[in-house]
Amino acid sequence: MTLKEQILKDFMTAFKEKDMVTKNTLSMVKSEISNAEINLGSREDGLKDEDTLKVLKKMVKQRKDSIKQFEDGGNEEMAESEREELEVLEKYLPEQMNVEDIKVKVEEVIKKVGAEGPSDLGKVMGATMKELGAEADGNVVREVASELLA
Repeated sequence: MTLKEQILKDFMTAFKEKDMVTKNTLSMVKSEISNAEINLGSREDGLKDEDTLKVLKKMVKQRKDSIKQFEDGGNEEMAESEREELEVLEKYLPEQMNVEDIKVKVEEVIKKVGAEGPSDLGKVMGATMKELGAEADGNVVREVASELLA
């Protein structure tokens, strides 16, 4: 079963069980997947799992950004709503690496690409994210890389 099929199945389950948070969140996911299929010209074939993961990661990033903005603005109710959606979305992402494992990988990449300072951050980020893919949050990788290159 593809990731998209799993999402559609879970959407129907949430619909039948009247789980409104999951249903509404997965409805948005379905819409984003459809948009991505149209943009990539793969409407008939559907998205590959890696493309579906990209859609999910983008949505997760949006939720995290929104949570921070709502908390900064003092709107805890909206922040909580975004947290609930984030919880649903994260179920479909692969398990994320911990900070220590990310640090080890970034150190390897720094040695491999010969990075020497903050000006090499882009080179390090590109190589690290290519190796880690969906296993690590890009923001965490950036923080670790910035710290190591400082």
